[in-house]
Amino acid sequence: MTPFEEEVYGYVDNWELDKLDALFEEVKDGSLEKREVLSDAYLSCFGQCHYDFYSQKFTKMEEVSQLFDWAEKAYVLSPQDNGLHELRARVYEMLSLAEDTDDPVKYNAQCIEELRKQIEIEESAALLVYLSEKLFQHIEFSGVCEDAQVAEIKRLLVRVFALKPIYIGSMLAEGGYHIGLCIRITYAWLKTTYPDRTKWHLDYLSTFSTELQLSAESEPKDYYYWANELFQQMQCMQPERQEVILMEIKRLLKTMPEIYLEEAVDYNSLGHLYANLAYRLEDVSLYKTALNPDYSLE
Repeated sequence: MTPFEEEVYGYVDNWELDKLDALFEEVKDGSLEKREVLSDAYLSCFGQCHYDFYSQKFTKMEEVSQLFDWAEKAYVLSPQDNGLHELRARVYEMLSLAEDTDDPVKYNAQCIEELRKQIEIEESAALLVYLSEKLFQHIEFSGVCEDAQVAEIKRLLVRVFALKPIYIGSMLAEGGYHIGLCIRITYAWLKTTYPDRTKWHLDYLSTFSTELQLSAESEPKDYYYWANELFQQMQCMQPERQEVILMEIKRLLKTMPEIYLEEAVDYNSLGHLYANLAYRLEDVSLYKTALNPDYSLE
């Protein structure tokens, strides 16, 4: 680590942000190496505060708003890292959820606008999922929903499947998030009071069942994501709908080939899914699968 790096990360560790700002004025027109180090420092502060917000360590709008400055400075120092609009989107998202937010609909709309700008620069599955989630949240915040909004969310999520998201690390992390979101929104329509809620639900159900089947055939882990999210959604459904979902989950698990998982926690989660399903269906064979010692990490 260079002396400059030691100085910068010392300020970060001690949360001496005024000294970081002083360095910004010194190096913003200086060497690329120093600018990138300082940019990374601002992004580190941004990431820590973003994490702390969702950990309820700070929730006030005034505290959140300072993150705009860090995002801008990181971009000035390292403009080749073109994620400024996504960072701004995340700040607007926090403002929409802040304890003392004064206009969640407005901040959510600004978050959406920043995401659209970021996607124009570089489309990615992660950004499309994020935008889809915020568009649905805008409907929840505003209480207004039109067919065009429903169609856009569906179009974006279908596009995610076409981009074939990369699975990294634990299945419980980012890997299958897009699958979970598709299913959550599909069933969320049924919990609304919109006149067309059943039509939207059935449209999404048909579309995503096709997309999920195609995806699972090429990536067997998707059967797990699919079945697990269906089980989660089933918990708050009417009994008659629960029975339909249970049969679909059973079909998926019987179709799913034995899959290799990278993390022990994933096998634990899969075992719990089989055990819960065995209890609901009174199927001893599923308990045997849940306890299968051969279905384990190599």
